[in-house]
Amino acid sequence: MNRKYQNSEQYKKDIKDGLNAEIECKERLEKIFGELKASDRYCFYDFSNDKFLIELKSRNCNHDDYPTAMINYPKIEKWKSRFPNKEFISAFLYKDGLFYWNFNEDEIEEIGKTGRNDRGCIETYEMIYFKHEYLIKENLS
Repeated sequence: MNRKYQNSEQYKKDIKDGLNAEIECKERLEKIFGELKASDRYCFYDFSNDKFLIELKSRNCNHDDYPTAMINYPKIEKWKSRFPNKEFISAFLYKDGLFYWNFNEDEIEEIGKTGRNDRGCIETYEMIYFKHEYLIKENLS
C-alpha cells in the first residue's frame, strides 16, 4: 500500500537518512548489545538478536533539546505481543551522539499523539514519551 507521503521528497530523504543511520550505527550497537541481525525495511524494529529488539531513530537535534524523547507506541505493542521474552531498546542517533533507552514502563512520562506535515499531508502517530535523562549515551572508550 503506497501512502501519499511516500511520494514526497522529504519521505525519500527520511528513508535514505534512516538507512544511512542503520549502516553507521550497527557496529556501534553491537559493541553494546552483541551481534545483531538487521531486519527488513518494513519490520517494526531495525536489529535483533536472542536477547534484544532494537529500533533506531535518527534525529536532527541534540538529545536534550526537548524535555522528552519519543518512540512509536504501536511498535511497543507489537513487541509485547510477539517477543515478550526479549528486551526492547530504543536507540537514537542524535547530533550529539548515539543514545539508547531500555524500555521501562516506570519511566514513561505520557502516551500521546504527535504529528508532522512536512511530507505533503498530515501524519499523526501515537507515541510514548520519556524524559531524556533516562537515555544512556554510548560509551566510546
